[in-house]
Amino acid sequence: MDMILDFCAACGYTREEVLGATMLPWTEALTDWGWRVVSQRPWQIALTALTLGSNRNPPRSIPLYPLPEGEGRGVEASGG
Repeated sequence: MDMILDFCAACGYTREEVLGATMLPWTEALTDWGWRVVSQRPWQIALTALTLGSNRNPPRSIPLYPLPEGEGRGVEASGG
């Protein structure tokens, strides 16, 4: 957080202005979603979700192909 505040200070904003600013609804939603993903999912899923989510692509722009049964299913597919 200090690095962000230092950057904002270099841009002419005070620490109080930055910390007291109201987030835009979309920014707040994206931030809340990111924290929820990293706190509730395994790190591999969180990393993938944050990588795809940070590109701001709508979900339908990411092609999803059905996987053959048993492939890409993680631990469940190997039985352990």
